[in-house]
Amino acid sequence: MLVIWLRIRFQICFYIMGRDHLIRKYRRELLTKLCAFIKVSDVGGQEIKAALADEQFIDFEDGLQYQCAQVTAVDLIITRNTNDFIASEIPVLTPSEFANSI
Repeated sequence: MLVIWLRIRFQICFYIMGRDHLIRKYRRELLTKLCAFIKVSDVGGQEIKAALADEQFIDFEDGLQYQCAQVTAVDLIITRNTNDFIASEIPVLTPSEFANSI
């Protein structure tokens, strides 16, 4: 199974996992292992401009994720906030729905 993740999510994940210097090594190891299962999507100027122009997505970050999902041709989007993706032409599932589907 291939999961696409935005590059910015790695930065957020690293930050959320903690600031402790001793934990930094383990955060890096965990994210390195995660890279074996996912493809990291680039976010470029085209995606940013498309997200800014797409008024169907109220939240810019959601719009940016959607634009990257379209460019990468993903099969579905997994999010806790499915209501934010009502305009999505790509199927959207919550993490629980996705876990129950596999």
